[in-house]
Amino acid sequence: MADGLFKEQLDSLDKKLSETVKLKELENLFAQDANIRFEKNLQSFEKYYPDIAEAIKNFKTDSLALHVCEDGDANIIEKSTGVALYSDHPRKQSHEQVEKNYSSPTFCTVKYGQLFTPDEGDERIHSRYMSLLNKKISDTRESDSEGSFELNFLPNTFPASMIFGIGLGYHLEKLFDEVTFNYSFIVEPNFELFFASLFCIEWDKIIAKVDESNGCLFLYLGTTYSEFFDDLNKTIEDIGAYSIAKTFCYQHYPDININKTIDDFFKNYFRLLNGFGFYDDAVVSLGHTLSHISKKSNFWTGAEAFVEKTDSCPAFVVGNGPSLDASIEFLKSNQDKGIIIAAGTALNSLLKVGIKPDFHVQIERPRRNYDILLDTTDKNILNEINLLTTNVLYPETTSLYGWSGLALKGNEAGTDYYVLSRLFYGMQFQNIIPFSNPLVANTAASFAASLGFDEVYLFGVDNGVPDSGEHHSKHSIYESGKYKLIEGYRHRVKGNLGGELNSNDLYLVSKYQLESLARVSPEVNFYNVGEGAELKGFYPLEEDKVLISQTPLNKEKVINRVKQCFSDEIPDDKGQVVLDMPRFDVISEHILSISEEPFSTREECLDLLNRQARYVYSLKKTRFSHFYFIFKGSLLYYHCPLITSLYYYQDSSKSLELTNQLISLWNSYLKEIIADFKKNYDSNCDWKFV
Repeated sequence: MADGLFKEQLDSLDKKLSETVKLKELENLFAQDANIRFEKNLQSFEKYYPDIAEAIKNFKTDSLALHVCEDGDANIIEKSTGVALYSDHPRKQSHEQVEKNYSSPTFCTVKYGQLFTPDEGDERIHSRYMSLLNKKISDTRESDSEGSFELNFLPNTFPASMIFGIGLGYHLEKLFDEVTFNYSFIVEPNFELFFASLFCIEWDKIIAKVDESNGCLFLYLGTTYSEFFDDLNKTIEDIGAYSIAKTFCYQHYPDININKTIDDFFKNYFRLLNGFGFYDDAVVSLGHTLSHISKKSNFWTGAEAFVEKTDSCPAFVVGNGPSLDASIEFLKSNQDKGIIIAAGTALNSLLKVGIKPDFHVQIERPRRNYDILLDTTDKNILNEINLLTTNVLYPETTSLYGWSGLALKGNEAGTDYYVLSRLFYGMQFQNIIPFSNPLVANTAASFAASLGFDEVYLFGVDNGVPDSGEHHSKHSIYESGKYKLIEGYRHRVKGNLGGELNSNDLYLVSKYQLESLARVSPEVNFYNVGEGAELKGFYPLEEDKVLISQTPLNKEKVINRVKQCFSDEIPDDKGQVVLDMPRFDVISEHILSISEEPFSTREECLDLLNRQARYVYSLKKTRFSHFYFIFKGSLLYYHCPLITSLYYYQDSSKSLELTNQLISLWNSYLKEIIADFKKNYDSNCDWKFV
């Protein structure tokens, strides 16, 4: 019996020794292959992603904690947990995970087809075609038979992927080998894991395949969840939101940072697919800019009103939110100690309580807003007030005020034309005011910061409504019920002084834009007064806690300093050489010709849409960038639902049938854009208040 036990022990030791020898051999083989892989991968990153290659070469770590498993693949011990990232078979485990995601995918998209009814009197081209688009999608969905199932698997070709987590990358090799994506976005908060993956997988082959298929691969490495969405947003602005309209989402491993990144992505996804602008806005932007040029309006030169910061004074930016009512007494008592800048309809609320602002900010381009201004405000009072606005404003509005000054608004056809004209005729480059969208309060705050005020106080800029339901100041023109309110309060946001408010998509974008303004203006102290939404970068203040110098201002002197920051020295492009209408004919005909091409498969249609969008985006930041803005917004508003519809049904023929009908609408829309632009590129908006 003792001999038998001894033999078992010897056999066990022999087996362990053999396994140790085999493992040592596997480790040696892995080390040889890993070093070769690393060098090839580094060369690929040097070619395609030089910044990442530099980060790889500069990366320092004590040890990677890689160990080889019995199947010859590496595993890694996570330093934060001391636990292996994978099981004993990392590649097999990762490939099984990919297969599971193929058969039960998570898609991120927007549900289109909600019926859209334009406002009364709104005969703009975009409004009509968005109504037709949504009706077609809605009618198709309503007539779907029981066998019309939504896509519930990942096809071999797909518009986009959003991959959270690289780990050692085994899933990426299989995924990119078997599926072709137009656009791929990969985020890995842990740079060390990405670095380790360079030894484990063939990044060079993944990158080469993406390049050969004319795809795009974006990597977000070592980023925090709070940074990632801002970085992604910048990418989407550069390449177009169509790139992420229908996205396959994949989480590789559980991690608190990745979980937060995913949560933030889904929470803010709507921001990527909103606010594109559209044709009618773009052509009006150009037409109104041409009108302001012909009137020799005063444009902001980029100068600040205060040479020395010690000369500065507070700027009170006043919105028309419900919290304004609690600040009325402060503004009454201190109107001689700061410059009051009224945003939009806050003008009427202030005038009602006996406060005349120093500047009024108006930004709306439709004729109807000019009509509303005349309907609600005494012309004699307007003539005593100064106007701050942008180049897209309805041009006749400026004549109502005692003085007006214009700044350039970013991402506008008119702005790019104006800037190009200045450069073409040898004039100084002119800056825009930053983060001036989407609401008039954003423009007012941007003006205050850009003009050099070092203390900017927001009053009534709420970006939300309380649970009690008040939407504006009780002194507002909206209290009459005559004018339309913003709706869609589906978000909950933190309150400036605690608690929560209800907000909507537009207010949330406004909030993020204000926070971005604070980030790029570190020299300015921003204060958020009252019960509005919390703003990062702004000091929260209760109304009775606002402390300012009690020395009265020489307001006339300050206002004159502001006016001196504007000049009527503007470019004269009477021959419209810079505008270049013959080039518009060439560009527009090519754009239309692409979407008129026939297609019979999803892949052919996706390629067609991709080529058309990339052609439009190729005009960005070029000599013809003003034409880019003419097409960009409308293209995105159609391409996003087109791509979504193309991959909506399991049955590709049903998807293609719907997509064909939508592309027919899109081509009709393009033809109207082309004809209308040639006729109305220099006209003012005629959408009146009914």
